[in-house]
Amino acid sequence: MKKFSSFDLKFYFEQNRGYYIVFLCFLILGVILGLVVSFTSDGYINLLSSKDNNLIEMINGGGGYFWNRLFLFLIPIMLIFLLSFNYYVGMLGYVVVLYQTMLLILSISAVIKVYGITGVFSSIFLTIPINLIYLCDLGVMISTCQKRAKNAKRFHHFTYDFKTLDFWIKIVFCVLIVLILSLIVAFIYPLFVRNANFIVY
Repeated sequence: MKKFSSFDLKFYFEQNRGYYIVFLCFLILGVILGLVVSFTSDGYINLLSSKDNNLIEMINGGGGYFWNRLFLFLIPIMLIFLLSFNYYVGMLGYVVVLYQTMLLILSISAVIKVYGITGVFSSIFLTIPINLIYLCDLGVMISTCQKRAKNAKRFHHFTYDFKTLDFWIKIVFCVLIVLILSLIVAFIYPLFVRNANFIVY
């Protein structure tokens, strides 16, 4: 009988199937809510005028923008981690996923409505890919943290898994993905924006 390692993807998804099913449900719900709001209200267009999403700042990129994006990407990661200290409270991590998904849909809708065909292309080629990777990263994070919380509850041991290398490898992996995404958005995307006349949110 084959012995699976913790890094075997098929085995990993089999062991965490339930967490990812719930994750996908909240992901889909976030898309639906985002679309409903975008079709029933114009208030979401104000998202484009916030300081955090200043288009000039994004086009210029650089170190300042890198730290800005890194901070914003890390907030949901940290929330999921902290909420999972308690298994039941950790369920709120899925609400974080829902909010992030809804915000993404509203952001894309705002860009398309304001910039038209340019917004469509920028969303397809730049905004959506980076955020899909980020949402997948949140999925790994929440499944890892909730599994630890469930084991801690089951064995009545708060620090369960905190001392295991496997747990921290997954956490570091999630943070590393966020770091890479922030570098791409801050230093690589601006080159495309300036040369291709894209608008990215």
